[in-house]
Amino acid sequence: PAKKRRKTQKKKPVPKKEETQKKAKVINTIKKHDESFPIFSPFKNGSFSGKANNMYEQIVKAVHTLSEGKKATDGVSVKSVKAYLASHFKKDINHKTFAKKFSDFISLGVANGQFIRTSIGKGASGSLALNLHFNPNDTRASYAFRDLTEEDQTIEEVITKVCYDDKPFEFPHVPEIFQKNLEKIKQRNSEKGELYKKLK
Repeated sequence: PAKKRRKTQKKKPVPKKEETQKKAKVINTIKKHDESFPIFSPFKNGSFSGKANNMYEQIVKAVHTLSEGKKATDGVSVKSVKAYLASHFKKDINHKTFAKKFSDFISLGVANGQFIRTSIGKGASGSLALNLHFNPNDTRASYAFRDLTEEDQTIEEVITKVCYDDKPFEFPHVPEIFQKNLEKIKQRNSEKGELYKKLK
């Protein structure tokens, strides 16, 4: 009997590499703000005054300069900020009064929303980034979360009424990239904590 011919299977065309890969959402890891919110210069009146011996502004300058070109969520280590202050502003970072002032300014910046922690830490520890949605020209930021005397409270109310059309101070928007980063860090720390408990 005649042998049946085997049907030659047609080779399936090899899909192009571009077609096989799902289109991934491109995330700009250097971008430090959200488009739908206004952004501001990190300095009052749009520029840094090198003449002013203002440690808070010097810290802002350090974080701003050291974070250029870096991945947003990396932030700038507090250790690097101290080194910048020592080399550029001749600060004696080993002086006994420096540590408290420095820590207080970091805490103030976090409280008013200009600094965003990119790692879990308290006081002068961890890493920081600048929140570009923070408006340094809104003078109420430094007083919004403090316990004020009755006199200071009245002054702030007058400023709000006269200068800001009675619109109360609002904590600046925190960009989504930083919110997600902190959530991940907290989750990671929580998982480590649970693991540590189990190993006890």
